[in-house]
Amino acid sequence: MFIILLALCLPATSFAFCGPAPDPIGDWVFPGGFCDNILLVCPTSEYTTIEEAMNAADAWDTILVAEGTYNEAVTFSQNNITLRSFGSAENTIITQGAGTTISFSTKYGCTLEGFTVSLSAATSTNDEVIYSNNNSATAYNTVKNCIIEVSNKGSETFGLYGINIDDGNFKLLNNRITITQSNESAVYSIWNTATHISEYRNNTLTIDQQSTGTHMVSGFHHNAGAGSIMYCIGNIETITSTHTGAGVGYAIYADAEDNYVKENIISAVTTGTGLMYGLYSGAGATVRYTSNTVHVTTSDSDGQWAAFGAGTSYATGNIATGDGVMGTGGTIYEGINQINGTVSIAGIVYTFPTDDGDNTEVLKTDGAGALEWVAN
Repeated sequence: MFIILLALCLPATSFAFCGPAPDPIGDWVFPGGFCDNILLVCPTSEYTTIEEAMNAADAWDTILVAEGTYNEAVTFSQNNITLRSFGSAENTIITQGAGTTISFSTKYGCTLEGFTVSLSAATSTNDEVIYSNNNSATAYNTVKNCIIEVSNKGSETFGLYGINIDDGNFKLLNNRITITQSNESAVYSIWNTATHISEYRNNTLTIDQQSTGTHMVSGFHHNAGAGSIMYCIGNIETITSTHTGAGVGYAIYADAEDNYVKENIISAVTTGTGLMYGLYSGAGATVRYTSNTVHVTTSDSDGQWAAFGAGTSYATGNIATGDGVMGTGGTIYEGINQINGTVSIAGIVYTFPTDDGDNTEVLKTDGAGALEWVAN
């Protein structure tokens, strides 16, 4: 429906295919106020770069971008701007070697949709593929349906940031994100210190940390405390790391004031001796872990599928494989979780027999959690 309306409202020679166009006529507007103002970026339009269109845009405008590779850094110039590809994410690429590829700056209510966004050769901790910093109490900045790729320059050693949220509400929806640290340092994939609301839903996050030292690797991370809320739901996350010693990995670090972590699928593996946590509750946080599937292993078999700080944690319906360790701390309310074929209920781990009993038998515990079938 959107494409049909756009075709009717734009000059045919200026639309979609970016073929021969008349002289530039400025911004295109849907008739009768039906839709927001539309600015088109393509080789034959008035705006041949995204930044040109962004500089001309007003609040509530939509910038449509034709397929192509745009080697530029983009900064949102007004509140409530939508930047959307008019084509596939695979073929509509915004890329930078170093620096910040997309900056929402202090603007709010903005949307980035349908691009490949790349930071291909970061050289500093200050480099990030996406940055957001606003203090709106209600509006969100949103990134959705994008392919996001971050890697550092091979000769550089520094903590590598992917998406950095300093302030403001933020949504990360249905994106495919790849973070590659090719040197000896940390990875901060999605790093959020905003005392606002974050929503991470239905993303695929792949982290490759090739660091053999005592470094940190972090996936979805909201560390903000009072006034903040994190929703981390339906994501698929894979961490492959080689960190060792005092190095530590967190697939999901839940340290907002309230955290809802649900139906995520996590594989977090280090071939080194560093610590690795699948689900981690920050001190003072309230966290609800529900129906997650978590696989965590380390070379010394002490990977923790869940670890709890000094806050309050609820864990139920989760499936844990790998090393299967559950950490302690704070106040823990545990429902029924499955751990490597065992079931943990209220902190007691029960090991079930490998065969099924008959209808005359019941399960009996030996007092240490081992169950066997006995006559009723």
